[in-house]
Amino acid sequence: MKVGLHFLSTGVSFSDRYLTPIPDPRLYKDASTILTHDIDAQQDPIPCASYEPGFPERQHPGGHYRGNGVDLQIDQEVISYGNYSKTPPYRFTQCQRGAFGTGRRQHRKGATISHLRRSYSFFMPDPSTTLGDEIAARIADIVEYCHCDMLYFDGAERLQGDHWYYNPKLVASFYRQISPARRNHILYQASSISHYSWHQLSRYACADGYQDIKDNVNHASTQYPARFNDFMPLDIGWYGIG
Repeated sequence: MKVGLHFLSTGVSFSDRYLTPIPDPRLYKDASTILTHDIDAQQDPIPCASYEPGFPERQHPGGHYRGNGVDLQIDQEVISYGNYSKTPPYRFTQCQRGAFGTGRRQHRKGATISHLRRSYSFFMPDPSTTLGDEIAARIADIVEYCHCDMLYFDGAERLQGDHWYYNPKLVASFYRQISPARRNHILYQASSISHYSWHQLSRYACADGYQDIKDNVNHASTQYPARFNDFMPLDIGWYGIG
């Protein structure tokens, strides 16, 4: 029997010290606007200078798991909002101030309002900073301690920017942190690959979390020829037991 580690490679959880009580500046933000008035620690709505498409207008119908999240950051406070007006006066409404234990705070006019991007409900590290390598090093400690034989990089398809660039950057960050004595004896698998991560990954999964194996394999079989043409072995995926 061998040991495999299947983990969400792009996720920062709600109780993680990278988020609470003070958000790490290296969390990924994909949109910003400006606070137009001073606000106290209780105010709702929160006025802003413009409508920026990177901020969702409201929660995705599929919830945080499917959407990009409705969380913004002003200074060191995280605020979850219910709606974002697309026309003047621009503002965030139905706000939960001091979300995730960050604490309610006063903010001055001109402060930057940033959208904290989520992926599969969790917040994301910005791999263009040192945070990606820092998290990879912590996972590598677990790999070394447990003598893991396999790593599965879940969430490797929902990244910021160009997939061809960030997908192999993600995989390589973990590979580099594992000791040379172990890293070339591990089976690496991911939920997504690119032409530049192909040489680092040994296998591709066609599903994750499905309960209807037959339905998924029939659907996923359309991907098989392309993967086989890339000499990429596949398994039938990961399935939940209903």
